[in-house]
Amino acid sequence: MNIKQLLQNETQPIVIFGASVVGREVYDRCLSVGISASAFCDDQKLDQYKGVNVFSLNVIKKRYPEAVFIVATTNANDALHKITEMGNYKWILAGLILNDQENFPCITDFYNYSEMEAQIIDRCIESHSFHNDKENLFATSIDLLVTERCSLKCLDCCNLMQYFQNPQDISIDEIKKNLKLIVHYFDSVHELRVIGGEALLHRNFAEILQLSAGFININKILVYTNGTIVPARRKLEALALPNVVLAITDYGPISHNLDKLCEKCERYQIRYYITKAEEWVFCSSIKKHNRSMKENTKLFRSCCANNTFTVSNGKLYRCPFIANAVRLCAIEEAKDDRIDFDSLNMLYKEKCEAKRVINDFLYNRDFFPACDYCEGRPYGKITIKPAIQTKRPLDFDKF
Repeated sequence: MNIKQLLQNETQPIVIFGASVVGREVYDRCLSVGISASAFCDDQKLDQYKGVNVFSLNVIKKRYPEAVFIVATTNANDALHKITEMGNYKWILAGLILNDQENFPCITDFYNYSEMEAQIIDRCIESHSFHNDKENLFATSIDLLVTERCSLKCLDCCNLMQYFQNPQDISIDEIKKNLKLIVHYFDSVHELRVIGGEALLHRNFAEILQLSAGFININKILVYTNGTIVPARRKLEALALPNVVLAITDYGPISHNLDKLCEKCERYQIRYYITKAEEWVFCSSIKKHNRSMKENTKLFRSCCANNTFTVSNGKLYRCPFIANAVRLCAIEEAKDDRIDFDSLNMLYKEKCEAKRVINDFLYNRDFFPACDYCEGRPYGKITIKPAIQTKRPLDFDKF
């Protein structure tokens, strides 16, 4: 019996976990074949979609003590952890539905989706296809840090760029090494995110993109920029590579080259999308909190950045906060905070053994020692005005 038949014969209510574009696409496809969802479960989007209510986790638990969940979020492990904490529910991964065009035909023309929405759906499908894969190592995304330099100096930058006194480009040799390590261990990376600082400032930016685009196990390359830089021709030509997407954040007046950048994107046929910066969460201070293990576990599980894997200086970290706090020497570099690829090469003769260690680091940790230095980035936390500028780098205590 296939998934369509299972859902059509299901007597328990069907709840879609996640009310973003993935959840809505799943709802529409299921409805088109006679399968109705009773509700959406999402703590962030408390509203309705086509008359179907979106409830929080706590409300779902009370209203639906028995249900079948369709997991419509990219990070299935996080969702399943929350679902199993609520009770003994049955579940299905949305990616399996979205990838089954025969039984769940696509009724929405993908051209009607924005570039960002189409990327989110595509990312979910690939991520779910690797769920429980014991042989292959998959990452939804990996942040590749290429520069500490930025054209802005945001007071509350969550990547800690405001603390660098003498920001530098990461050397091209280090970047090459980091790329080779990524593709050596990971069988598939859905999205390599090229970040800074401001990635377009790197002197060898075009070479970085050309190198990254040459690896078959890197599906897409996403470059983040703040709308202040109009790159030169060679960089624009690299951005026009078929598997590269430019993610532009619009910070209003300080993104003073936004229109010119968009004109260049159109001229060079660069895939891009614009996200309006409306609010940030305050999470940029570096301070030892001395929390208990239980408190840090709660902080980590609720963090919206706990799966922003980052490679820096030949090491793999769970997020840019940890990677850059280490670069700044603002925290102690604890062994449990990172995977040192060079050490893996020495410790494990078989690559499959090393991959199991990486998989455990990425998907089976309750928290990391560096979490105790972070304010946390939970959904629903009080927000602040984005991109407030500071005139000089911020002071901090070196470890």
